Amino acid sequence: MCEEYKKRIFPAFTISPTMYYEKGAMDFLKNCLAAHQVKVLKMFPSVSRFEIFQIEQVLKEVHEYKPIVLIDTRYIANKTSYKEISELANLFPDIVFVCIQVAWGALQSVIDLMWRCKNVYIDTSWLHVKNSIELIVRNFGLNRVLFGCGHKSHNGASIAALAHANLDNESKE
Repeated sequence: MCEEYKKRIFPAFTISPTMYYEKGAMDFLKNCLAAHQVKVLKMFPSVSRFEIFQIEQVLKEVHEYKPIVLIDTRYIANKTSYKEISELANLFPDIVFVCIQVAWGALQSVIDLMWRCKNVYIDTSWLHVKNSIELIVRNFGLNRVLFGCGHKSHNGASIAALAHANLDNESKE
């Protein structure tokens, strides 16, 4: 049973532009990716106070491993940041970028980003607005929407949104 979870649950490694200059940080990251210990990278650009384009050097070093990159969009207020995500996604077409914690205020920007870049996905952790899951599925397909449960303080809102989505059971699964 444990082996089955190893195929579905991956540890995420938080990245920032500063690690490109930190002694040993990039070697450590590449070793973890090469050994398949890490498959997912996570960025918190607003919380870590960096412009999204600044992560390019780090991604150039690791793109051959085709990591999944989660981008926390929770505090992104600058619309230019979405253009920078688009530029990164187009620069690294083999990397999957997942916008996470997308609330109603950022939804339009992320939808536009998904339209521009086929390798940009969205998670459901903050998609609590009625019919937002159906809207994304209708326009981009099931495979571009990934389940995320969000914070405990949301009391299962993402689960409820999925349960009440106007989708057949197979699609919800």
